[in-house]
Amino acid sequence: MQKLVLKNIKSALGLPIPEYHRLKMVMDIVRETFSADRCWLLYPCNPKIKDRIIPLESTSELHPGVSRIKSYDAAAPVLQHICELLDCTDQPVAFNLDTLEALGLTNDYAIFNIKAQLACKVTFNQQQNGAAAIGLHHCETPHAWTKKEIKLLSAIALLIKPILELLFNIPHLLSNLESNTEIIDHSPLAQVIYNMDRQIIYANEKYLQLNERPLEKIIHSSAKQYFKKSDHDKYDAFFDTVLNTGKASASVHKKRGDGAILVIENTGTIIHFFGKKHYLIACKDITTEVATKNALENSLGIKQAIMEASEDGIVVEDVNRKVIALNENFLTYFKLNQTVTSALDRSTFQLLEPCLLAVENAEVINSLVSKMAIDSEKAFIEIYLKSGSTIELSSFPLVYQNAIQGRVWYFKDITEKVNSTKALQSSLDIQHAIMEASDDGMLVENVNREVITVNQTFTKTFNIPKRLTKTGHIKTQQALQAGLPLMTNAEEIGHIVTSLSPTSDVKSAALIYLKNGSVLDMSSFPLIHQGIVQGRVWYFKDMTEKLKLTSRLSFEATHDPLTKLVNRRGFDDKLSHAITEFKETHEIHALLYLDLDRFKIINDSCGHSAGDIALIQISELLAQHLRSADILARVGGDEFCILLKNCQPEIVHKIGDHLRRQVDKFVFLWDEKEYKIGVSIGAVLLDESITSYEEALRLADTSCYLAKEQGRNRIHFHTSADQAVLLRLQQNNIVSQIHEALKTNQFICYVQKICTTDSATNETSCALCNYEVLVRMTDGKGNIIPPNVFLPPAERYKLMHQIDHWVIKSAIASMATIQHKYNWFSINLSGQTISQESSFEVIKAAIEKAGIPANKICFEITETAAITNPEFGLAFLYKVRELGCLIALDDFGSGLSSYEYLKKLPADILKIDGQFIKNMIDDELDLVMVKSINEIAHIMGKKTVGEFVESKEVLLKLNEIGVDYGQGFYLDTPKPMSSLLDLDGKQC
Repeated sequence: MQKLVLKNIKSALGLPIPEYHRLKMVMDIVRETFSADRCWLLYPCNPKIKDRIIPLESTSELHPGVSRIKSYDAAAPVLQHICELLDCTDQPVAFNLDTLEALGLTNDYAIFNIKAQLACKVTFNQQQNGAAAIGLHHCETPHAWTKKEIKLLSAIALLIKPILELLFNIPHLLSNLESNTEIIDHSPLAQVIYNMDRQIIYANEKYLQLNERPLEKIIHSSAKQYFKKSDHDKYDAFFDTVLNTGKASASVHKKRGDGAILVIENTGTIIHFFGKKHYLIACKDITTEVATKNALENSLGIKQAIMEASEDGIVVEDVNRKVIALNENFLTYFKLNQTVTSALDRSTFQLLEPCLLAVENAEVINSLVSKMAIDSEKAFIEIYLKSGSTIELSSFPLVYQNAIQGRVWYFKDITEKVNSTKALQSSLDIQHAIMEASDDGMLVENVNREVITVNQTFTKTFNIPKRLTKTGHIKTQQALQAGLPLMTNAEEIGHIVTSLSPTSDVKSAALIYLKNGSVLDMSSFPLIHQGIVQGRVWYFKDMTEKLKLTSRLSFEATHDPLTKLVNRRGFDDKLSHAITEFKETHEIHALLYLDLDRFKIINDSCGHSAGDIALIQISELLAQHLRSADILARVGGDEFCILLKNCQPEIVHKIGDHLRRQVDKFVFLWDEKEYKIGVSIGAVLLDESITSYEEALRLADTSCYLAKEQGRNRIHFHTSADQAVLLRLQQNNIVSQIHEALKTNQFICYVQKICTTDSATNETSCALCNYEVLVRMTDGKGNIIPPNVFLPPAERYKLMHQIDHWVIKSAIASMATIQHKYNWFSINLSGQTISQESSFEVIKAAIEKAGIPANKICFEITETAAITNPEFGLAFLYKVRELGCLIALDDFGSGLSSYEYLKKLPADILKIDGQFIKNMIDDELDLVMVKSINEIAHIMGKKTVGEFVESKEVLLKLNEIGVDYGQGFYLDTPKPMSSLLDLDGKQC
């Protein structure tokens, strides 16, 4: 077995393909041989060097490695650990992962799901940092490495040593890889490289588009001068932090190409290029082109602007082309034997004439200077000195006090950057490594349409035969057209490939649809070197999952997840379109609003799972009896809407009544029991009288409500003369008042005492009272609107949680100021509030802000509110209780299953329903009920409150029974909370 594996590896290493391709094949063989999830190569394997890479990996789909998820920062501790253990040995090391916790590496290894690790160092001859490491990971289950496996990896390390020496013979491989423009060009982020003088030497297309300036406009400029002066210290601190710590983030203000000032976020790190440090900055909402012109605009004078930009040579001329300022650096660049003062007041031509003697391309400069008008836009050329240096000359108008006052000529020495760029572009081996590490397919062709290089992702995606990739001078058409049989839009893609010239500077993009269901984003752009198109790059990104996710999110946004019908949001759009469409077609549509009757019985008796199944069956039933053009939507828990397209009134009547009869005949079966469900329907014709979809829904909803009030299981058709609907709409005006009250703070908190029952012997007073907070609404003029007027509409139109949130914030903030005057106070929570995900955070934030002990606050809920969504309701109550708050179960005894839910609900207090309290003196059955509830509550360790205490006799009886507290008009009437706050230290 071992001999066969080594033989296969030797065969792969002997293939006439690039080194990276051969090594990639070896790593695939090794991973399969060891049945591992990853086989990886680490370089350099030196614990003293912090910057390392994983240039090549062979990984399974389930466990991508460092290169594929681009996570070198996350992998750094793991790579350091590997280097430290391999530092003193050339033998394979089977890592003992049981020691990770002591080393503090448990989480770092967990990021990459490493269950077992084996690695071996490969040392090169006579080379600084000449060591790499080859290793294996098991990620599914732990693995005990055998002696045979360890010996085999050692043999493999010896076999690949020669190819690694060839592969890593480029000095500073890491530096080249990190600063290579290929990976920057295809980055999803806007990225820019600065040298250690903090000047831009390269930027990718996304960066240029974000800043609305081309590369030649910003290259070699000092970034600091592009920022507002107020951000200069932050700019310096940002770069200093990157230099000192290796990375940093900061937000600064910067001017975009169109003049807009943006706040941008910079994230920086240190990279190396040919042994020298550079800054790599990733930008979000950043602008880059604010050259010397902006520094001059923001300065108080021309001389100050020159001082700020004095690192390079500068000449400033006025509108008459007379030199009015220059600096020493300009004179030094061109070795001019004169002073700054003696050069002033001469013409620009006279000043530059002796400079041309030191310049190779003097005619270009002479032409530029002579033809450039004062108000011309920015110009840019490169000056080649006879000494071998390269100077960048840029020229732009001098703008001061919103007027052009002259022109600035700016000279920057870019020799080092030019040389670095050329060397970077010539690093083809590094480009190959980056291509192989990419998840996306890539092919590069020259101007003769011959393939320069292609990565394995491309060949695997299109099933390209190996014979094509091994043959020299393969034509691009051969490689790309080999994949055409896999495409459903092969003709379109074939036309693009054959028609796009390799010397064209045009960018192209198209989607490829494969027969296996995958979708690829194909883009093609010119390969440019030294300003000349040298070929084209073809890039293939798998968009399948992204498109599926987009489609799914779009569907989920407009469809009900349970019934798969259109939801309220999607239906609103379709209804609005139908109403707008009437103005053009004059086709009359109709809207039906359906509310199921007796559906709550199924939820209460059988549970919500049964209710969900019933809703699905009813949805299918309704859909079966509609026309193909009609639209059925679920717009609420048990509410549906139907848009009947192009439907005359008599047809609307027939369809509506037919649907009603079908639902009436429907029988839901659950646990061998039958349940009948009816439906109430409101119908509205969508003619010229309907001006908006909100009005249509409001009329249909109100008509449906009237159908229920008239006896259920019927249809109510709205007409313009329907006074009942109009009356109902007038009543609904209270909803707009609620909205206004929420905006303008027109709610008021009232309070009512909850006293101990032994106060009956103390003339209705108690040592330290408790309170229930009640809410009232005003009409804007100070008049109180009773709760029975605004609370039902608030419930109906889903506004209760907003009112409850207002009460929570206001009551807690106010009662916190007098917390020494009471034991606890209670706030009522509706079912809507319990179901609202943000409610818990509102409560928590209000308590923390007020600084009040949580056990001073009690939240009252009804059993119906708690069990409307039992799973979510219970979770919410337990979270509130964990804060330390009390829970009171209100109106206890009125529900059908109170005792059953009493065991499940985390209640501290039971408020016995007032219907039993007020009549218990005369009704023995009510008295027994009160006693029973009180006894059971006390057995369970809960306190009790008797509601509706309206006489002393009732209070005495409650005290006799043992009920802990009483609440009612005999003890106290509701009063504004402000009166309690004004007691000025008196007891309640």
